[in-house]
Amino acid sequence: MADELRHVEIANIIEPHAALRLVDENSVEFLELRDSIAEHGWLSAIPVRQSPTVEGKYEIIGGWNRFRAAKSAGLKTIPCIVKHDVDDLVYLVLQLQENSTQKPTSPVQYAKRLKQLLDLDPDMAEADLARLVKMNVRRIREYLGLLDLFPAIQTALDGGEISFGTAVVLSQLFNHQLQQQHYEAARTMTHEAFRQHIRLVMKALREAMCERSLLRTAGDFKPMAYLRPVKAIKSELDSFQAGPECLATLEAPTAEAIWKEALKWVLHLDAGSIDVQREHAQRFQSTSLIERIKNLQPQETK
Repeated sequence: MADELRHVEIANIIEPHAALRLVDENSVEFLELRDSIAEHGWLSAIPVRQSPTVEGKYEIIGGWNRFRAAKSAGLKTIPCIVKHDVDDLVYLVLQLQENSTQKPTSPVQYAKRLKQLLDLDPDMAEADLARLVKMNVRRIREYLGLLDLFPAIQTALDGGEISFGTAVVLSQLFNHQLQQQHYEAARTMTHEAFRQHIRLVMKALREAMCERSLLRTAGDFKPMAYLRPVKAIKSELDSFQAGPECLATLEAPTAEAIWKEALKWVLHLDAGSIDVQREHAQRFQSTSLIERIKNLQPQETK
C-alpha cells in the first residue's frame, strides 16, 4: 500500500522507546522551532507507521525534534506521512536512514539500533547494513564498538562529556576496568593526544600478553617462535651484523646448517634470542595485565 498523508492527533502518536537524537527543550534552537510552529504553523509532515501493538496509535519514524516542538507549541494535530507494511526490520532501517544525514546526539542508542538490525536478520553482514543506512562499513564498526564500553562511559558519551571519536578510541580497550582507568584521560586530553596515549597502552598490552605467552615461568621455560619485524630482517640482509655471531655456533657449517640457523634467527630461536627469553622468564612476575600498565601515565603530545 502506498504512503498516505494524514492529519493525526498528537495524543495518538507514540514516542519512540529510545530517541536517536536527544531533544533539549531549553536550547535556543528548540525554542525558536517551537515559536515558529506556533506562529506560522506546521511546515512539513513527519513519517510514522501504525503501531503494531497499540490499535489506533502511530509510532514516529523521523522528525522527533519537530514533534516535540509541535507538542510544546500546543498543536492538537500534525500532518504525517503514514507508511504502511512497515515491520520492525524496515522500521529500524527507516529510522536510521532518517538520521543518516545528521550526526546522532545519542550515539549509543544509534549503535543499539544498528545491532538490533543485525540481530533481526542473522544473514545480514556489516556491509549490507552499511548500504541500508547509507554509511561506510568502518563507521558501522565504530558505532557497534561503542556497545563494548562500560555503561557509565556510554552514558557520558550520550551526555556529551566525551566526543564520539574519543569514545571510539576508548572502546579499543577490551576490558571495562581498563576503560574506567583511562576515562579521565579521555575526558581531559585532546583527541589526538588521547589517541596517541591509547596507542601506547595497546602496545604495552600486546607486549605484556606476548611476554606472558612466551615466557611463562622460569621453571617451565620453553622458547617460543615469533617472527622478527620485516624491517629488522631487511636491515640484517643489508648489514650482516647478527649473521657472524649465529654462524660461529655451528660445528659443521654446511649449506643446510647455515640455512636452518638463518631461519632460527628469523624466528627468535637462535642461541642469543633463546638466552634473552630465558633471562626474561627468570625475572617475570605473575601480575595481571591491568596492573602491568597502571603506571603508564597519559602525557600530552607536544
